[in-house]
Amino acid sequence: MSVITTKVGINTKVVDFFIVGAPRCGTTSLYNYLKQHPDIFMPEFKEPEFFSKDISFSHAIKNIEDYQELFIKAKDNQIKGEASTFYLYSREAIKNIKTYNPEAKIIILLKNPIKQMLSYHNMMLSIYWEGSEDITDFNRAISLENYRKEWKFLPLNNTFPVFCYCYKEIAHFSKYIKYYLENFNNENIFVIISEDFMRNPKLEFKRVCNFLNIRDSIDIEFIYHNRIGKPWSNLIFRFLSNINGNIHSKKLKKYIGYLWKINMSNKNPCKIDNNTYQQLQKEFEPEVMELSRLLKKDLFTQWQL
Repeated sequence: MSVITTKVGINTKVVDFFIVGAPRCGTTSLYNYLKQHPDIFMPEFKEPEFFSKDISFSHAIKNIEDYQELFIKAKDNQIKGEASTFYLYSREAIKNIKTYNPEAKIIILLKNPIKQMLSYHNMMLSIYWEGSEDITDFNRAISLENYRKEWKFLPLNNTFPVFCYCYKEIAHFSKYIKYYLENFNNENIFVIISEDFMRNPKLEFKRVCNFLNIRDSIDIEFIYHNRIGKPWSNLIFRFLSNINGNIHSKKLKKYIGYLWKINMSNKNPCKIDNNTYQQLQKEFEPEVMELSRLLKKDLFTQWQL
């Protein structure tokens, strides 16, 4: 395992807090709300994924100099933060963040794991340029998870880590939260339940501000970000997926990307059949009970599992 061992010099912009996940739980909305706060600097680049060397993305920042450059415009009176949702699952990210800033504050967002899986699958269908999910049926996608861990049934033009296609594994939040609790002071970890955040973003944002020790009376525009759905036409979806890897013209790729977006609808989300939902409810009961124990909150009742 590699560890970030850079020394922090007098002019280095040390990052103070990290939104580490989970995906499709409100991280993009929180990132955009925090960007509006004058006491905070958030880089334009969401998901730099610099510290998660064991879950490696092609778009990730690779070296410490480029990473620090993201924060070069931060003012002296601002705290610095970033959002990379796969830090939650990365053992190396935990060690590297702790080495980089042992006093870093960690923000984690969670939601009903079944709804998170479904929403995350929808998101993976919508990522055109980096090898999106090519199985539009959610029930089939989760049934193939063990095969995909062995690099089978993956999208043809995939550039993502295999872990990104492990929907059930990603939704088992508790063991990853334990890693953070074991490595950081508990008072430096703040967990937001996405359903609470969606219901009352102003209140949850105030709680985040108090956690970060910044003003909580700033006017923020609370608009929901990053809505996604599923393709209108599976035939068009498969056609565009298949030709993506064989096109090298930037102009043509841009045009195909435009067609891709037209074919995606945030008003047409993927659904889950009742049998699969009941099976997942039973499978995730122990997970939600463990989360409830860790967070001292009755998530079993709140999520109605």
